[in-house]
Amino acid sequence: MEENVVIGNKYQYWQNQRLVFGTIANIFQGQNLQTQEALAFKIYNNRMYGLIGGQVQIHNVIAEIVRKDICPFISKTYECLEIQDNICLVMELCDQGSLEQQMYRKKKIQENEALFILFQLLQALALLAKNNIAHRIIKPEHILIKDGVYKLGSFTFAKQKPTYKTKLGTLAYMAPEIFTNDEYDQKVDMWSLGLVIHQMLFGELYFIGNNHKVIEESIQTKQYDLDDQKYAISDEFKVLLKQMLQKDPKQRISAEDALQQFGIFNQFQNDPRYIKIMDDEKQLLKQFDKTKPQQPKQYIQIEEEESIKQQKQFQSK
Repeated sequence: MEENVVIGNKYQYWQNQRLVFGTIANIFQGQNLQTQEALAFKIYNNRMYGLIGGQVQIHNVIAEIVRKDICPFISKTYECLEIQDNICLVMELCDQGSLEQQMYRKKKIQENEALFILFQLLQALALLAKNNIAHRIIKPEHILIKDGVYKLGSFTFAKQKPTYKTKLGTLAYMAPEIFTNDEYDQKVDMWSLGLVIHQMLFGELYFIGNNHKVIEESIQTKQYDLDDQKYAISDEFKVLLKQMLQKDPKQRISAEDALQQFGIFNQFQNDPRYIKIMDDEKQLLKQFDKTKPQQPKQYIQIEEEESIKQQKQFQSK
């Protein structure tokens, strides 16, 4: 097996530099041969045709949204290509790893740093919700870091529609309505992000148990409470977290409202770090090829439930 794979005259990736080994796809490090920019190449397993169609489509949609609305807090997909009967997504490389890795090193993250991270990720969720997109599997390992910027990534089960029925997610971060309601919407992402921020601040998962049933029951019945003195953060931050973790999704705050209603984020509007992030993003967008990624015609999107069924069947082999 050749270590170096060249794609046309523009890209190459290295098979001995695999970043992620997955059931659906593998991710390799590579580069743009013309600009020398380091990139990530997501190569889909060609046996997972059903999932491929949906994956490519949602990446195309998000890529177009990010081009129109300046949002450096969503990981970018640059192109979708066909190579050797496989599908390849060319993506930005977030070479500082994930929030999960950072939390493993730091254990706890200080309040103001956590606020700045939340400020970034709320902008990502606000843009997705504005376009009827739910991520549905937000957790620390799916929040990526590049040049100190926190980006929502891994859109494996993201969809674009008003409501959803499939019960999926990582249990510790799943919203209660996923278990109890016939349908749910993008508010599940606010719940998950609230629990990620709680974990960042206090080094703990809030809803725990020794088996799936106990954790699910805790999510549905245990009230989110920050009265214990170990939860030493500002009162306004506590109020925000409690609103993000309202069990009733109708009462749960949206990302857009959180950004507009809470003054704790005002400090970041003129923060030199934020100004630089936005300026760098504007410059990067100018370099983009304006042709949006195209979905290969032979891969069609199938229904969400069938996609998940195929994944489970493949994993059981």
